[in-house]
Amino acid sequence: MGRYLFLIISVLSCSLSAEVMRMNQQNGEEILSSTRPTIVDVYADWCPPCAQFGPIFSDMSDEREAIQFVKLNADQEPELARKFRIKALPTTLFLKGGKELGRKAGSMSKEDLEAAIHHYFKN
Repeated sequence: MGRYLFLIISVLSCSLSAEVMRMNQQNGEEILSSTRPTIVDVYADWCPPCAQFGPIFSDMSDEREAIQFVKLNADQEPELARKFRIKALPTTLFLKGGKELGRKAGSMSKEDLEAAIHHYFKN
């Protein structure tokens, strides 16, 4: 029974995280050039507010299929973090057509993220 439960949990966690892309040096330009509205969660594994915001960000990606949700680990991709001038973690970037429409520093509630999506994407 335990082995089957582990398998079910593993399959569910894989399917839930499939909507959120990981940004790195190899795919960064492709992500940035997308015409889809894009939200980037810039985070670090050691950051407690980042850990709090992560599940909210992932849940929202399941609800908003028209928006591209992307995670950027600032420690693993410091050049990209510098490119975006990240000064606080987490930082959420709102992009469209490669242009930054706005950003929010710090963790957000689901309601705050929904309000930001509506504000920046009129969506």
